[in-house]
Amino acid sequence: MPAGTALSAVPGPQVGSHVTSGISRFVSLSERTGCQEGDVPPPSRQNSTERLSQLREVMRAAGVTGYIILSADDHQSAFLPDHDKRRHFISGFTGSAGDAVVTLTSAALWTDSRYYQEADEQLDCNWLLMKTGYSSTPSMQTWLTSELANGDVVAADPKIATNTQWAAWESTLGASSINLTALEERLVDVIWTDQPDYPNDTLIVMNTTFTGATWLSKLENIREQLRGRNADTIVITALDEVAWTLNLRGADVPYTPVFRGYLIVGLNYATLYAPPDKITQDVRLHLEADGANTSAVVRIKDYDTFWTDLQELNSLSTGVWLPSAYSYASGVSRQIFQTIGQSIRQSLASPVLLTKTMKNDVEAAGMRDAHVRDAVALCQMLHRLDEDVESGRQEWDELRVISSLADLRRAQALNHGLSFPTIAGFGPNSALPHYESNNVTNRVLDTSSLFMLDSGGQYLGKSLRISVGNTRVAIIRPKVAIFQDG
Repeated sequence: MPAGTALSAVPGPQVGSHVTSGISRFVSLSERTGCQEGDVPPPSRQNSTERLSQLREVMRAAGVTGYIILSADDHQSAFLPDHDKRRHFISGFTGSAGDAVVTLTSAALWTDSRYYQEADEQLDCNWLLMKTGYSSTPSMQTWLTSELANGDVVAADPKIATNTQWAAWESTLGASSINLTALEERLVDVIWTDQPDYPNDTLIVMNTTFTGATWLSKLENIREQLRGRNADTIVITALDEVAWTLNLRGADVPYTPVFRGYLIVGLNYATLYAPPDKITQDVRLHLEADGANTSAVVRIKDYDTFWTDLQELNSLSTGVWLPSAYSYASGVSRQIFQTIGQSIRQSLASPVLLTKTMKNDVEAAGMRDAHVRDAVALCQMLHRLDEDVESGRQEWDELRVISSLADLRRAQALNHGLSFPTIAGFGPNSALPHYESNNVTNRVLDTSSLFMLDSGGQYLGKSLRISVGNTRVAIIRPKVAIFQDG
C-alpha cells in the first residue's frame, strides 16, 4: 500500500512528503477512511492496484511520468456515456465530478464537496483525496510540480481537455520545467479490455409542434451573429447545443437526450458530423440532407471526418468562431483550438448557449406542462409515503421509493424517463448530496430521522424534451416538509 504524498509548507524534508511554497495543507492517507493498519475498508471500495500497475506500464512505454484523466469526453460533457467513464474505471469513484492524476509512484483525485464522503468510501488507499473548494488544496498542476522533477513529462488528451484547462496546466508546469504533451492515444483505453461500446440508438426528429422554431430559423440566427462578428464559420461542439439547434434528440448519454455530433455552420452551408448508424431516412429528410447544396440544407458526414474538415477551415474561412468557456459551458477542446490558426480564430461564448436560454412560447408552455405532470407523480408518492410510514401499514426503504417514484412518473403521459438517478437517503444517508442507494447501503424509513429525496423526470410535451428535478423532501416525525429549489 503506498504511503501517500504529503504537501507542506513546513521547512525541511518529511517522510513521504514534498515541500511546496505557498501550500499549507498536508495531504496524506492519514485523512482517508480505512487506510490505517487494521482498518476494515468500506464495502463499496474498488481495488485499483492492478489497474494502476497496468496503466503505469503503458505510461512508461509512452515516455510519460504523469497522466491526467478527466471526467469528460470529446465534447467536454459533464455527463458521460459508459464508454467515456475512464476516471471511474481507473479509480473506482463513481461520482459525476472529479478528475484524476496518476504518476509512476502516486495517484490523486480531485472532487468537490458534494462527493467528499462518497470519494473517501470508494477510493482505495492507492489514492490521495484532494478536496477542491479549500483554498489550501493544491490544484492538479501544482501537485504535479511537487511530485515530478525538471524535464519530466505530463500527458493529457487534447481532444478531452478544454483549451482553458490546458493553458492553466501549461503555465504552472512550464514554470517548473515540466513538459506538458498532447497525447491522443488514450492510455486508459489500452488497459480497459471490456470497455463498453457507445450506444447505437438512432436519432429522434423533433418537429415545430414541440420546439416552436425550425432548425433553419436557428441557423439563420447563428449566421446573423456570425456576420455581426465578421466571422464566416462557427464550430459547435457541445452536445446539447448541437441537438437543440437541429431539433434532434438522441440517447448516447444516460438521462440526457443528446447524441455524439459536431456541427459546423457557415454563412452558406451547415454540416452535421455524426455516427452513420444513427442517421435514419427521417433524419435525412428532416435536415434536407440530400437537397441542393444551399444554406437551407444540412449536410451529414461521418463523425470521424470532422477533424479533416476542421483543418481545411484554415484555407476556406476568414474568421472561425470557437466557443469559449462561459457560465457552465467549458468551451472547445485544446485540439480544436490549436487546429484553427490564430489569425482567423475568434474565441467567444457560444451564440447557441445564450439563445437557447430564451424560451419561445411553445417551449415555455411545455415547461409548465412538464412541471404539472411531474408534480402529480411526486404528490402521489409523498401521499403514499406519509400514510404508510406514519401508520406502519407498509414498510418502505430507499430502493422502494426509487422504484415506486419511477413507476409513477412512467404512468404520466409524455414521460421519457428520469432526468438523473434518483437520490433517496434516510438517516445518515440523507447527508450525502449525491448518494445512490444500493443493496448494501439501503435503509428502511421510519419517523426517527430525516429522509431526503432528490429526483427528476423528462417529458415530451408542447415543447422540447424537458427535465424537471431538484426536489428535496424531508420527513420529520411524523409529517412531511417539502423544500423545492427549482
